[in-house]
Amino acid sequence: MKTLYITIKEVYFNEILSGTKTTEYREVKPFWTSRLYEKNCKPKIYDAVYFKAGYDPGVPEMVVEYLGVRKLGDLYHIKLGKVLSKKNVRKAKPIKKGIAQKTEPKSTGLSPDFFIQYHNADARGSFPFTRKRSLYPEEPDQTYKHGFSFYTRKISVLKAIGGNCFIVVGVGGAEKRYYLWTMCRIDKVTDKGEYNASGPGFNLKKAVLLNDIVGFTDFKKFCGNFGIGFQKINNHPFHKMLLQLARKNISA
Repeated sequence: MKTLYITIKEVYFNEILSGTKTTEYREVKPFWTSRLYEKNCKPKIYDAVYFKAGYDPGVPEMVVEYLGVRKLGDLYHIKLGKVLSKKNVRKAKPIKKGIAQKTEPKSTGLSPDFFIQYHNADARGSFPFTRKRSLYPEEPDQTYKHGFSFYTRKISVLKAIGGNCFIVVGVGGAEKRYYLWTMCRIDKVTDKGEYNASGPGFNLKKAVLLNDIVGFTDFKKFCGNFGIGFQKINNHPFHKMLLQLARKNISA
């Protein structure tokens, strides 16, 4: 049996095991291209995917039916079938499929919870919430008024409903410039293989360069240089600066 080997976090392992996650995502990079495609660009043929939840001895393992791969944007979508075998599996809390929730506001005004989602424009080839496939000019699309949503693999987004999310954009290669780009509210989270968070929002009338603002360097470290992905930022004081900057740049 020809097998593709993938190591993932246990939370995603459990989602695949329970059947709520039927697609595994990998970034379009040379390593995964060589794993998933032949040199003639045809998909490689696999019978199964062997998943391991980490690198330590005795971690959960399973073999899942491989149903193929396709490239969408900057991600490879690996389709998964039934679980063929499992080992060292720990009991996990079930995760509901097709989550689509909406909260009633607890009070007037903004929610006290703030989150951040990073958008790597260099990797994606475009800015968020725009109809243009270009990295010039470095300005938010003022014609974009509806459909503010983003994808994340972080299960923590399920607890973010009703919260406010800042979208920070990185562009410029090695000398990367970081911009505050969008602010939106998370009204709904849907499980579509990855979690899709959506709600009302706005693109700033002018992207705010963050690099030289006092406190940003420390904030970037707090966010794992934006490698952590979606996360709550209430515990860092810079979230107040982001809110202040967003309010000053609300588009009409």
